[in-house]
Amino acid sequence: MSEVKGEYRREEELFQGIRDLLESDRRQTPIVVMCLDLCAKLVRKNRDYGDSAFKEPLLLPGMPSHAAILVRMSDKIERLRNLFLGGKMLVDESCEDTVHDLAGYCILLALQMQRERD
Repeated sequence: MSEVKGEYRREEELFQGIRDLLESDRRQTPIVVMCLDLCAKLVRKNRDYGDSAFKEPLLLPGMPSHAAILVRMSDKIERLRNLFLGGKMLVDESCEDTVHDLAGYCILLALQMQRERD
């Protein structure tokens, strides 16, 4: 139970830190808004995918989770490259959507690395 209280306290400190930052410098608001939007999307997608980023890939048993996340990131970078080079895409996903997905994978990778370290 104390671990849960510690996490709650950490969350409150983070939120208070953001409030303090915004009170002192409103120019940072777009960054905070984008991060919160990204957070909401990431949580929804992670829930929809059943937390799969942290599981061993079904088709590649034995591949560590962090390696599987890196593969997903590589796919997103390849997609960005194609979009910036003017390639025609069959899937309706903008550069911005792809960048958001890549940012989400960076967060998931950081969490997985933290899990492996702890």
